[in-house]
Amino acid sequence: MEIENFERKIESKQYMTYHSDFNKFWQWKMHVELKDGEHILDDNHIEEASAQLLDILPSWQTWRGVNCDYRRRLPIALSNIAEDYNSIRSFDLTQFDKVPNQSLAHIWHELGQVKTDDGQERQIGDYLVIAICKPLMLLWGQTPGYDKENRDNMDGVLDRRMILQEWLDALGHERKQLMHNPQIIQYCINLTKKLYGDTKIIPYGRFLDIYYY
Repeated sequence: MEIENFERKIESKQYMTYHSDFNKFWQWKMHVELKDGEHILDDNHIEEASAQLLDILPSWQTWRGVNCDYRRRLPIALSNIAEDYNSIRSFDLTQFDKVPNQSLAHIWHELGQVKTDDGQERQIGDYLVIAICKPLMLLWGQTPGYDKENRDNMDGVLDRRMILQEWLDALGHERKQLMHNPQIIQYCINLTKKLYGDTKIIPYGRFLDIYYY
């Protein structure tokens, strides 16, 4: 991971076009969450968050390939993870070692089962990873989407179906990469300020999503 290549990928025309939906969502998220005690899955904002995700994520092919009732299931899952989201939202990827694993595990199962035939939790927790990571990339910003283009360009053998520990290990690896590249961290901070007007939370996962695309 080199700063010159990272900047080139992030600032490419393809990135800026594909990034527009994410930008709009994060501008709204930052507007909400800069207010003390408020967040996008609280009682006052969860309906709007759900509507925006259901507008964006189908075009990102999040639930393609499985006959699932995602328009009914996603709002339920968001309601179920609201407290977990609140417990992780202030941590960015550089602080991943401090994120409560119990909250991540609950989020993993709730979002994962949206894209299953029966809408039920899988016993061993192996889910189609984009069904979890694309919504969570918008909500939290600290995970790439892990679609095929991402996975093909990443170290290690990553399948389209993952268990929780594989995802945690993958994010832990990305954290180590970032911590060894302070220039990339600073670039992401500066870009976040430019795009969203504040650096309270840096969407490292989204930037990595584009880098690996």
